[in-house]
Amino acid sequence: MFTEYDRIIEHLIDGPYWVADILPKRVPAGKPDRYFDVEKYFLQKDRIREIYRRYAEILIRLNCYYSMAVSFDCGESWEEDPEPAVFVQKVLEAPQTAQLRVLFPAQNAMIDLDVGYTDLAVYDPDSNILDLLRPMLLAEGFFLWLGEE
Repeated sequence: MFTEYDRIIEHLIDGPYWVADILPKRVPAGKPDRYFDVEKYFLQKDRIREIYRRYAEILIRLNCYYSMAVSFDCGESWEEDPEPAVFVQKVLEAPQTAQLRVLFPAQNAMIDLDVGYTDLAVYDPDSNILDLLRPMLLAEGFFLWLGEE
């Protein structure tokens, strides 16, 4: 069944997006070996768990301002405004194949986390949540830069 959430996702997914990341900008094409070494370091269990904890805590802080709907199975099922401690725990325990999708329906925005990566994709074409998200990311040691369209 095609839901309102599906319509929002369909509208956002092919549009412009921002990248929340441990790095301040895209790594130049001439440096892939070094990037993969650094990525391997940050994907070690304790380090990536800490990154995901910080991302999850940013999301629950955003939830203080905006209602959010959360899916851990790429949109098959949704939970609205999850309990913070339970949400953070589910993020930390997500399997390596999980895709966390967070919708902010009233703001026409979405944030995706593919478990096994160090970044988030932020779809916010109207900049409805970016003004709050940017300082939260910076405070946690992350950066926000415009991705490729």
